[in-house]
Amino acid sequence: MTDAITVVLVIAVPLILLVVALLSMRGAFTRMPQQQQLDSFAAIRAGKDELRQALDALPLPLAWHNQRREIEFWNRRALAMFGYAPEEIDTMDKWNALAYPDPDYRREMIKRWAAVEGEGADGIRRDEFDITCKDGRVITVEISGTRDGDLTIVAFNDITERKGADEALRAMSTRLQLAVASANTGIFDWDLVTNEVVWDDAMCRMYGIEQEDFNGFVTGWSEAVHPQDLPRVEAALQTAMHGGPEYYEEYRIRWPDGTEHHIMAYGQTTRDADGRPMRMVGASYDITERKLAEAELRRHRDHLEELVAERTAQLQRVNLFNEQAMDLTRTGYWFVPLDDSGFYTNSDRAAAIYGVPAKPGDWRYNLMEEWYCHMESADPVIAAQVSEKFTKTCSGELPFYDAVYPFLRPVDGKIAWMHAMGIVVNDPKRPCREMYGVVQDITEIIEAKRELEEARAAAEAANQAKSAFLATMSHEIRTPLNAILGMSHLALKERTESERRSYLEKIQRAGQHLLAVINDVLDISKIEAGRLTIETAHFALAELLDNAANVTADRAAVKGLRFSVEVAADVPAELVGDQLRLGQVLINYATNAVKFTERGEITISVSVDSRTLHDAVLRFCVRDTGIGLTADQIDNVFDAFQQGDSSITRRYGGTGLGLAICRNLVRLMGGEMGVDSRLGVGSTFWFTAPVGIDGLQRRAVQLAPDLYGRRFLVAAGTGAESANLSALLTGMRFTVVSATDAEDTITILRESISSGRSFDIVLLDIETFGSAGFAVAAQIKTLSSALKQRIVLVNSAERQDLKKQAERSGYPTIDRPFDSSTLFDRLVSMLGLADAAGIGNAESIKALHGARVLVAEDNEFNQEVARAILGDAGLVVDIADDGEAAVRMVMASHYDAVLMDMQMPTMDGLTATRQIRSSVSAELPIIAMTANAMQDNLQRCLDAGMDDFVAKPIDPDQLLVVLARWIKRRE
Repeated sequence: MTDAITVVLVIAVPLILLVVALLSMRGAFTRMPQQQQLDSFAAIRAGKDELRQALDALPLPLAWHNQRREIEFWNRRALAMFGYAPEEIDTMDKWNALAYPDPDYRREMIKRWAAVEGEGADGIRRDEFDITCKDGRVITVEISGTRDGDLTIVAFNDITERKGADEALRAMSTRLQLAVASANTGIFDWDLVTNEVVWDDAMCRMYGIEQEDFNGFVTGWSEAVHPQDLPRVEAALQTAMHGGPEYYEEYRIRWPDGTEHHIMAYGQTTRDADGRPMRMVGASYDITERKLAEAELRRHRDHLEELVAERTAQLQRVNLFNEQAMDLTRTGYWFVPLDDSGFYTNSDRAAAIYGVPAKPGDWRYNLMEEWYCHMESADPVIAAQVSEKFTKTCSGELPFYDAVYPFLRPVDGKIAWMHAMGIVVNDPKRPCREMYGVVQDITEIIEAKRELEEARAAAEAANQAKSAFLATMSHEIRTPLNAILGMSHLALKERTESERRSYLEKIQRAGQHLLAVINDVLDISKIEAGRLTIETAHFALAELLDNAANVTADRAAVKGLRFSVEVAADVPAELVGDQLRLGQVLINYATNAVKFTERGEITISVSVDSRTLHDAVLRFCVRDTGIGLTADQIDNVFDAFQQGDSSITRRYGGTGLGLAICRNLVRLMGGEMGVDSRLGVGSTFWFTAPVGIDGLQRRAVQLAPDLYGRRFLVAAGTGAESANLSALLTGMRFTVVSATDAEDTITILRESISSGRSFDIVLLDIETFGSAGFAVAAQIKTLSSALKQRIVLVNSAERQDLKKQAERSGYPTIDRPFDSSTLFDRLVSMLGLADAAGIGNAESIKALHGARVLVAEDNEFNQEVARAILGDAGLVVDIADDGEAAVRMVMASHYDAVLMDMQMPTMDGLTATRQIRSSVSAELPIIAMTANAMQDNLQRCLDAGMDDFVAKPIDPDQLLVVLARWIKRRE
C-alpha cells in the first residue's frame, strides 16, 4: 500500500506543477491582445484536454471548479469514490446538497470549504469532511485544495479506515491509561550509583505525597516503609542487586497522615559490562484494597469455618439429643415395606422395647409371629382394633397410624403398654411404599394415669371426709360455746355461791376444751403449710412421763380405770430431743385411750429399740383395754378427718385430727408409728423416736424466781471444757458470759461493774490459766469486794496441788468431772440461798405485792381480765390502749414491768418495744402477750428487745410466775 501511494505521488506532483504553470499562463493570457489571446487559448485548451486525460489515469481522486462555482472536472477515481455521475455534481450547489444532506452540517461544511479556498490562494489547505456517497455510505475524506485566480483544484483522500484505526488507537490508549490508573501502578527508576530515584506522578500518589515533596533519593522511599517490613525489603533489594532473583516484594508503607497502605513492587536490575549493578527500573502497585479484601476474605472464611464448626456441633448435639430423647422417652424406630413380604424392621432400641431378641445385621421380624401374636396375647380385642388401624393407614383411609396397645414381652413375660405412630412414605426411588414409625414404652404413663385416677377418687373421698369434718368441727365448737353461753347466763342470775362457782368451773372446762379444738386445727394447718418445726433440747424422761401422767391419770381415775407407767431398765434418764412434741403425741395416745376405754387399764410404757453411745431409738406405747379397731379402721385411723366411723364421732366426740397430727409429728422427728388392735379387746398405739443421750446427765432444774437471771462469768478458755460448763449453766436457765483469757476476764468484769450489771459468781478454770489464775483471782477481789466470796476455782480431780493452793488462798473449788446436780447445789449454796429449787410459787407471787405493771392491750375484755388477775395478786395496774400510748406512759412514769400485746392499732407491740429500748430503758422487763406462740414469732419478740412471753389465752398462774421472775430479778 505504501508503494502504491508513492507511485501516485510521483505521477501527481509533475501534473500538479503543470496545472500550476497553466494557471500562471492564464494570468499572462489575460494581459495579451485579443488575437493573441485567442491563439493562446486554443493552444491552452488543446493542453487542458491532454491534462484531463493524464489526470483521469491517476489513482488520486481529483476535481476542480471555477469562480462561478461550476465543477469543471472530476477524474474517474473521484467519481468512483463518491458514486455520482458528473452531471449530478457539476456545480458546487449540487455537490453540497448531495454530499452534506444534513442542512446544519452542510452550512458548517460550506463555511469550512470557503476557508479552504481562502487559504488555498497562498498554498495548499487541508481539512477533513464527512461526505455522503450516492449509496448512502458516509466516508471521512481529507480534502487538499489550492486556488489560483478563479480555479480551485481539489484532491480527495479517503481516510475512513485510518480514522477508525486512530479512534481505536485512542480508545486503546484511553483504556490503557484507565487500566494503569485503576491498577494504581507507579514507575520508579533508581540510579544505584548515585542513589538518586525518579518517581512518576502515580508513584508519588501511591505514597501519599506530591512530586515536589519527594527528595529524589532512596531515603525518601525507605522512610515511608513500615519499620517492621524495612529489613526484609532491603534484604530482598540487596539480593536482587547482587545476582539473586529479581526484586519482588510486598510490604507496608505509612503515609504522612499516618494511614497504612500495602505495596507490591517489581524491579529489574541493569548492569554494566563488568556485571556491576547500575540502575533498577520497576513498578509498584497499590494492593491495599487487595490486602483488605484478603483480610475480609480471611475473616469471612474464619467466620464460615466457625459457622461450619458450630453447625457441625449443633448437628452432633441434635443427634445426641435425639439419641438421648429416644433413650429418655424409651422410644425406638421401625419401618414396614409394604410389599406383602410379611416382615418389618426394628431398631435395636425398638427390639428392646418390644422385648424381642435383637438381630444384628438383619433386624427383620415377622409381623404375625413376632408382633401381632404378642399383642393378641395381651389383649385380643385391642389387637384387632390396632390391626384395623394399620390396614387403613396402608390403604390411605387414615392419614397416619397412631395406636396404643398392650404387648406381651417375650423376654420377660411382662405386659408393657406401647404407643406406636407411623406414616406411609411414597418414594419414587424406592421399589415399593414403606411405613416409617416409632414406638414408645408408655407403661409408666399408663400406670401413672391409673394412679391419678385412684388419687382422684381418694381426693373425692377426702373431700367428703372434710365435709364430714366440718360438720364435726361445727359440733365440737358449738358444743362448748353453748355450754359457755348457757352457764354464763345462769351465773349472771341470782345464785348461791356454790352454784355460781360450779357454773364458772364448767365455763372454764368448756373454754379449755374449745382451746384444745382450736389448737388441733392450728397444728394441722401448720403441718400442711410446712411451718411446724422440731426443736432439740435437753430434758428428763421422768418429766416427760410425769406431764403425760398428770394429764391422763385423773381422767382415768374418774372412769375407774387403772393407770400405770412402765420404763425399761436400759432407757436413759436424760435425753436430747423435742420434749414438747414427744409429750403431745404421748398425751394424745393416752387421752384417746381413756376416751375409748370403759373398764380395765391403761399403761404407758417406754423401751429401747436400738442404742449407740450417744443416740437411741425409744419406743413409746399406750396400751388400753378399750373398744378396739377393725382392720379397715386400722388402715385409715391416722388419716386426717378420720375417727373409725361417724358413729364413734357421735358417741365419743373429737375432731379426728389428733392422730393425723401425731403421725406428722413423729415423721418430722424421724420416727415411725402404728397400732395393734383387736375389736372388742383393746389397742396398743405405739411410736418410735430417735433421741440423743445426754452424756452429762443434766438435771432439768425448775428454778425458783430467786434464781432466775443470775449472772455467771465463765473464765475457762476456748476449749471443750469451757463449752460444756457454759452449756450446763445455760441449761439451768442462768445467764452466762464466757471469757477467753485473763485480759478478757478483767475487761468483762470492769464493764459489768461500770454498767451496774455485775456477776453473781465467777467460775475461774485454774488449770487452764495455770499460776496466772491466782493472780486473776486477786485482781477480781480488788475490783469488787462484793465478789470476794463468790469466786469459784474449777480444777481437775488429778491436780490436788492446785486445789490445796486454792484452799490456802481462801477460794472454794469444784473438781471435774462433775454432774449438773452437784454443780447446781454447790452454786445455790454459794449464792447464800437455801434449797432454791424448792421455793414455792406462792412466796414469789406474794413478793409481787405493790409492784407497778403497765398492760398494753387494745381489747377491752382482755384489759379487764388482766387488771383483775394482777389486782388480785396485789399489783398496781395501768392500761395503755395501743403501743404509742404505752411508749408515752413508760416515758412519763416508773414501772416494774410491761405486758405488751403484739398486735395493736396505731403502733404494734414490736415497734413500741424498740422505741422503749432505744429511748427510755434497756433494763425494764417487757413481756409479750401473744396468741401466736410459734417459734419464729417468739424469736421476733426477743429480737425486738422483749425479755419473755406468755401465750394467749392467758394462764393466770403462769402469768404471775413470769412476772415474779422478772420483777424479782430487776430488784
